[in-house]
Amino acid sequence: RRHRHAFMQKIFSEVDQDGSKSVSLEEIVVLLGRRGITPVLSCVERIFREVTGERTVRDLSFDEFVQIYDVVQARAGFSEHDLARLRKVWSRYDQDGNQVLSADEVRLALDWQGFVVDSVEVESLVHEVGQRKGLNQ
Repeated sequence: RRHRHAFMQKIFSEVDQDGSKSVSLEEIVVLLGRRGITPVLSCVERIFREVTGERTVRDLSFDEFVQIYDVVQARAGFSEHDLARLRKVWSRYDQDGNQVLSADEVRLALDWQGFVVDSVEVESLVHEVGQRKGLNQ
């Protein structure tokens, strides 16, 4: 627990370069981008509202920063609202309901969205993601 606190304090300090003991949502977006997560500012704003219960966006204290960082890490940058929308879209294309998108289901989803792809490209995409059977929800 102490190690985690020190780790999060280090991350917070990287963002809080002026030493104000607070960070903006824009700074969090930049930090997350450096950590391999590319959230949209509006998603981070929704997560801010989830965590704080406040409608007006403001700079965050260390504790609020940790809460938001944990939520973003757990949900890969998605707010609860965005995650619900993503699950709805996912279930539309998961035709057999097995919580996995097969290569055929991915191809169908891409076709429906107007992308012209062939089966070999989709198989390659599914393989590149790392799962031969498909994409897990």
